[in-house]
Amino acid sequence: MGEIEETMWVNHLLGLLPVKLAGQIIKLPGDKTTDYDFVMSKLLERFKLNVETLRTKFMNFERPLGTLWKELIFDLRTYLDGWLGSLEVKYFEELKDLMIADQLKKTRFPRDERNFFRL
Repeated sequence: MGEIEETMWVNHLLGLLPVKLAGQIIKLPGDKTTDYDFVMSKLLERFKLNVETLRTKFMNFERPLGTLWKELIFDLRTYLDGWLGSLEVKYFEELKDLMIADQLKKTRFPRDERNFFRL
C-alpha cells in the first residue's frame, strides 16, 4: 500500500467529519478546498476555545467514567495550557495574580460596592 497523495488529504478528511462540518468545508473557495493546511486552519479557528471557556473547562473538570488517569491529566493540561497561554502567563507571579483575580471574581461584594472599594 502506498501513501495518500497530499492533494487527496482533504477528501479523506471530509469522510471523517460530521456532515454539517464537511458542508462548511465544501463551501470554501474552489481552489482552497484541496489545500489541506488552509482547511485545517479553518477547522482549528472554528474550534478555538476562548479564555473563559478554557478556564471554565479546567476549573469545572470532572473525570468521566472509564477515563484513564493519563487521559485525564492530558485533558487538564490542555485546558490549563490553553488558558494560561491565551493570557500570556509566563511567570509564577503572573500565575499568582491570575489566581487571585479569579478568586476575587467569585467573591460576593456587599450591596454598596462604592464603600467597599474606598481606601
